[in-house]
Amino acid sequence: MKSKKNVLSIVLYVFTAIFAIVGLYSMISAIQYVNQMAASGAIVVSEAFGDILMYIIGSAGAYIFYALVLGTLARMLQLTCSKDADIEAGTVEAPMQKEEKTAFEDQKDVVEEAELVEEVEEDQEDKNNQ
Repeated sequence: MKSKKNVLSIVLYVFTAIFAIVGLYSMISAIQYVNQMAASGAIVVSEAFGDILMYIIGSAGAYIFYALVLGTLARMLQLTCSKDADIEAGTVEAPMQKEEKTAFEDQKDVVEEAELVEEVEEDQEDKNNQ
């Protein structure tokens, strides 16, 4: 299962790189197009700045967003995989093992206290019988 998670995180990183490259290419292309339009006098940048910004974001925004999401998922999967590897190697205890260990220790303490109470009661009965 660990190797499947590693492969999946690598695949996600590859798709992250692809989306980032396409997003940057799309942004550069949109900026070049706006520069050509401004150079030819078809638009005035100061008057249509909001429209120009929306055009650039619209052409590249989705790709950059997907790159960020996939990169985040890949990193989360990689961290999860490394924590699983640490747990399997025994360098870190699993969270459930800590809780179970605590519950077991609590039960052990209760049993020891009950045994002490029984011993004290037996000692008192022995003193009363003498």
